[in-house]
Amino acid sequence: MRIALGGFTCAGGKGENEDAFAARQPEDTRERRLKGVVACVADGLSSAPRASEASQLAVTQFIDDYYAASPGWTVKQAATRSLTALNGWLHAQGRSESGAMATTFTGLIIRSRTAHLVNTGDSRAYLWRGGHLTQLTRDHALRGTGGAVLTAALGAEPHLSMTYEILDLETSDIVVLMSDGVPSALPGDALSAWFEKNETSGDIEMLARELCEAAIKAGAEDNLTVLCARVDALPPANHDEHREILKARAFLPPLKAGQSVDGYTVERVLHAGVRSYVYRVRHRETGDVYVLKAPTEREDESAVIEALAREEWIGQNADSPSVLRAFPSGDTRFLYLLSAPAEGPTLRQWMNDHEEPDLNTVRDILRDLVAGLRPLHRQGIIHRDLKPENVIIRPGGGVTLIDFGSASIAGLEEVAGADGSWTGEGSLNYSAPEYIMGDPATQRADLFSLACMTYEMLAGALPYKRDIAANRIPDTLSAWRYISLRRRRPDLPPFIDSALEAALMPDPAKRTPAFSEFEADMTRPGQLARQRAASPALIERDPLRFWQVISATELLVILVLVAALSG
Repeated sequence: MRIALGGFTCAGGKGENEDAFAARQPEDTRERRLKGVVACVADGLSSAPRASEASQLAVTQFIDDYYAASPGWTVKQAATRSLTALNGWLHAQGRSESGAMATTFTGLIIRSRTAHLVNTGDSRAYLWRGGHLTQLTRDHALRGTGGAVLTAALGAEPHLSMTYEILDLETSDIVVLMSDGVPSALPGDALSAWFEKNETSGDIEMLARELCEAAIKAGAEDNLTVLCARVDALPPANHDEHREILKARAFLPPLKAGQSVDGYTVERVLHAGVRSYVYRVRHRETGDVYVLKAPTEREDESAVIEALAREEWIGQNADSPSVLRAFPSGDTRFLYLLSAPAEGPTLRQWMNDHEEPDLNTVRDILRDLVAGLRPLHRQGIIHRDLKPENVIIRPGGGVTLIDFGSASIAGLEEVAGADGSWTGEGSLNYSAPEYIMGDPATQRADLFSLACMTYEMLAGALPYKRDIAANRIPDTLSAWRYISLRRRRPDLPPFIDSALEAALMPDPAKRTPAFSEFEADMTRPGQLARQRAASPALIERDPLRFWQVISATELLVILVLVAALSG
């Protein structure tokens, strides 16, 4: 991706220039691919005493905040959160002695082959393509005979009103950001006519300057700012340089203890399966111990590479101490993942050793799992394959989450064009119904998987019939019929059963909405438990007793029939 940037600003028809613009195009190739190029324009509101300061702060702080945001976030998430925080801070200045700060704002983020636009106020963005000029943004303003009245701006109100738009880009496109002084001086067709008469393939900064000068000649009465971004080259569709590197590597043949690859000597084979081999290895020079995971060669090579790329990225970028740390594999000709050793049994092994654990122990593990997953969700990462085999119980307390090959990373999928829906990977036993049936996985899908594991820790079995995972994918939510925990653990409080059933609702709209609520419901009666306490129905109040009554009734009927036939 190559973007040419150029801008110009001047006081125009005013004595002081309260406009500002800024742009950043990272020199680092990886950062430019992950975060893109940013450009923005702001026009300080003259009615605010600190208008000039507000516009300058808006453009610089927005760029800093955007590049500091998690690369796992989508552009919309990163931009919205940055502007919301900026709006809150600017609005708070209105209560200070130094005076109010407010400004219009238009921001452009070019990532991969897409332009993302955020806008509040009446600064504008236009697209010059193929000889035609198109306005991309909508003014937040009411226009009448007395002029325009802004209905939104950064810092003007406690709650921010903004618009977000996306646009597929083409080579030679020019996206033009400008403060309202320019279109006010060159309204309607005049602005389009100016672009038609001027060469747009040369110096992009000169183009911005000449457009401001044309506005001055047309009698501009306001400050003038123009910032242009010309698309000189775009990456191929779904471009990902790291995937291209991995595609050039060969599958690693099975290794035995004592064999070496790239300076790592195999000490022990930890796992040998259909999908991968896992080894404990030691670096010959440093003596450091690692875990080396090598996928097996399969027909779906592209899926294998995608999974390895995701797992490596999350292991290096996830801001969670509960995520298995991954390391760059360096200059190698083989396909493998290098990670830190994960000490401790898997949750599956732990469950095999603890058939009916006490409730407080399970709550502790649940708390550790929530603490590990929450920062991932804040970064836009959904695990999508949570199951006991992918959780390691650390000896000193806490958990380590492993195997992110099926994970969804919102920010990277936005670049790659994926939608995060079911790909056939992940465990049907623990995956949320909506994900299995084709909808993109959300945070509530991970919560469903977490509740499945919690139920299994307590009951030693899954909360649904196992035929869900046998040979077919259900086509309706009715396939998931919850089995009451009280049928398997009558010693546990009824509200625990209600907490799990609420978190395991097949319909995600009816499911417990957040980890925090599920965690709380496991310690005291939640909404469903309170509803059942007030319900007169026996099956709602006491499912165990209900089924005991049904069984006794069936037995009585059988005995009566036997007696009648004998007589």
